[in-house]
Amino acid sequence: MRIDSPPPRTASAGSTGRIERQTFEDKQRAGAQPAVGASGADQAILSPLAQDILAARRALEATDEVRADKVAQMRQKIANGTFKVDAELVVDRILDGEL
Repeated sequence: MRIDSPPPRTASAGSTGRIERQTFEDKQRAGAQPAVGASGADQAILSPLAQDILAARRALEATDEVRADKVAQMRQKIANGTFKVDAELVVDRILDGEL
């Protein structure tokens, strides 16, 4: 089932103090121009928190998902026959819902 909601409306107080509602389409029909910067391009200003989140996201994207050094170490242990599974640790993690 699909439910379509009406387009969002903005509210602004007119000179009479009465609240007027306009949709984006209403503003376009009235000839309103979108707000743009001095260069004519749209601009957005990020809060310090948003800038920190963006920096963290970029750092995360630059980091490999797989630690190649750990994978090589584990492969070497398996090949040598020195890799041991800690059964108690595995059971504890299963019971804790981590595995």
